[in-house]
Amino acid sequence: MKRWHFALFGILLGTATAWLLYPSASSVVLRAMSGDRWFHVHSVDIEDAVVGDSPVVHVVREIRRPFTASWIVTLRRRNGADFAVFCAREGRNDYRPSAVLPAETDLNWWMNIPPNPNCPGLLPGTYLLSMSWSIEVSGLPPKVMRIESNEFEVRK
Repeated sequence: MKRWHFALFGILLGTATAWLLYPSASSVVLRAMSGDRWFHVHSVDIEDAVVGDSPVVHVVREIRRPFTASWIVTLRRRNGADFAVFCAREGRNDYRPSAVLPAETDLNWWMNIPPNPNCPGLLPGTYLLSMSWSIEVSGLPPKVMRIESNEFEVRK
């Protein structure tokens, strides 16, 4: 076999190997990416309120790419040194970069009160809201994003 045959064979083998490995390598990179590539929540701030009023919720978020996510919003109430689950809500939505939240949202809006039977009226106390999203992108494992609000007070 001539030298150039070996060179040509090497080039063809290298090219074929690259084409075979490229999808695997790109898949590994995509699998390793965090959910931040699709979605980022910068902050969740909740104002203090009085019993009977729904606390105002300020969420600063950025939807970077379209995706679908299952989500859970959990409201916890201080119980001694810890927080116990007070109520929760879950659902599934499609997210688009052009989507915006209403100008003002309150806890009733986030927790679907009413008719959410799992969420009674807020009692006096200190609360914390947790939000999590399981981002579903075709062919990739779910990307889970979590954030907690500030502690907020409900007073008499």
